[in-house]
Amino acid sequence: MKKILTLGIMAMAVILASCGTTKVSEPVAEKAPYVFTPTEEGDMDLSTANSADYRCVKFNEETGVLSVKGAEYFQVPLGDYVEAGTVIKVHLVGKNNGTVGFRCWLTDDNQVTLADPLYLDCIGEGLPAGDFDLNFELKASGTVANFFLKGPQYGTMIDDIEITKLVLNW
Repeated sequence: MKKILTLGIMAMAVILASCGTTKVSEPVAEKAPYVFTPTEEGDMDLSTANSADYRCVKFNEETGVLSVKGAEYFQVPLGDYVEAGTVIKVHLVGKNNGTVGFRCWLTDDNQVTLADPLYLDCIGEGLPAGDFDLNFELKASGTVANFFLKGPQYGTMIDDIEITKLVLNW
């Protein structure tokens, strides 16, 4: 009985001691909000990229890299409406970690395709794995608002690319 009473008192002492102990943690510094700083004329803010497949399109604020894995499409807003007949010069830099590549074109706010060529293949199928640095032109065939990238063929996904730079000039 004495042992049980002693154990009970010791258990109660431990419980009371732990209730009174409060661990003080250091305040966590708030992370500064991401601020895009263009490095050249036409440099696009990749953090504005959007997709219905939002879990598959991620922007890393520390590296400035847009990672796209398993998304059907994504788009980057142009920031302004661009009128029909305007030629947009595109400089797209990144890395293909996958095997299928992508297509790209211009769209309006409702994702209606308004580009000539209609679907620019950007090497599409067969885009070699590794770094890419692409330069091409798209002509707006209506008022456009977005630069749009999609899987290389109808019904396919962008398997795994990283975009490090997108420059659009018109």
